[in-house]
Amino acid sequence: DREACAAAIEKSLALVTGLVPRIGYDRAAAVAKAAYESGRTVREVLMEEEGLSPEEIEAALKF
Repeated sequence: DREACAAAIEKSLALVTGLVPRIGYDRAAAVAKAAYESGRTVREVLMEEEGLSPEEIEAALKF
């Protein structure tokens, strides 16, 4: 089902790979670690800790 797949992708830490060109490997790894340890999504960490807007996140994660 399409919605279940979208939800699984949203929760995936693999999303940070798309961020490496924009924020660098070390920061992307820190975002993944923060998401994992806090139970938040990568998007939530990017907005709360990196200060990226939803539009910036969407652009960075498109592939």
